[in-house]
Amino acid sequence: MSPQTTNTSEKNVKAPKRVAAEAPSIWKPPLPKAGDGDKGVIFHAVGHALSDWGNFEAALGGLFSAFVAGDGFPVIAGRVFGAIRTAEGRREMLSHAGTAYFAIHSEDQEDERLFKKIVMSAQSSVSVRNNIAHGVVSVYFASSDSGPNGFCLQPQDYDSSKRTVWGSPSFAYTSAILLDFASEFAKLTADPHALARVIRARARASRDKQKQLGF
Repeated sequence: MSPQTTNTSEKNVKAPKRVAAEAPSIWKPPLPKAGDGDKGVIFHAVGHALSDWGNFEAALGGLFSAFVAGDGFPVIAGRVFGAIRTAEGRREMLSHAGTAYFAIHSEDQEDERLFKKIVMSAQSSVSVRNNIAHGVVSVYFASSDSGPNGFCLQPQDYDSSKRTVWGSPSFAYTSAILLDFASEFAKLTADPHALARVIRARARASRDKQKQLGF
């Protein structure tokens, strides 16, 4: 084949698409270059983060109660929500309650979009909560060939799902990272509180209308 002859198969070869880099996630910070010099600041930050996560889950419980009980007595629904032992199980129960509610109130599309956002936020952040709850404060090595460099909250040494064969952790949280998480957990409470208020107000208005009609 002469140099000027073009192979038809080459014509059909398309340049590979450039894959956009994944956007950095607030829930997946890079491993730090160094840890904290004091374990105490990490312990303090862990308590701060888990407390703010607890407030978020309490807000989710309030939303579940609003779906189930409207503006009525919320204790029964709250007890049911609290009986589920895992965050994943509680989120699943909330998801089903919300799906049923918006199937009935299909006109409330804006509220339904907010609800889906709430569920997605809970789903994307729960792994960080689990890391914080089950991690341990230990000496941090920034790389396999470096010496100890402070302390971080990290996976247990035996956690093969979160450490490589060589012991490198999938996460290492400094106190600063943990306090950032605490701030984000605190922000998450606003949406479920707001949606629960809307649902209770709607239930109250519906009940008042029924009373006016003599039901």
